[in-house]
Amino acid sequence: MLREMGIDLKKLRDEEKIVFTITKVECDYLAPALYDDEITVTTEIASKTKARIIFKQEVLRGDTLLVRANITACAVSLENFKPQRLPKQI
Repeated sequence: MLREMGIDLKKLRDEEKIVFTITKVECDYLAPALYDDEITVTTEIASKTKARIIFKQEVLRGDTLLVRANITACAVSLENFKPQRLPKQI
């Protein structure tokens, strides 16, 4: 999703020295995916603060919801691993 928004994570790491760490995952497994199932994963930004983003993800097989998750990512400095402001593009 971030790539589709035009955010280059390698460039962010190399030029701005910012990376994302996953600090929390809440995940509900509602139904199994089976071998060779074609699935769709959707991602959207549910909310954000100055340094954190909460992503809402869903995994579907057709119209059947298999997994629902909220993933919290924090932008941190590569130099001291302290939280950093999110890039303006986000």
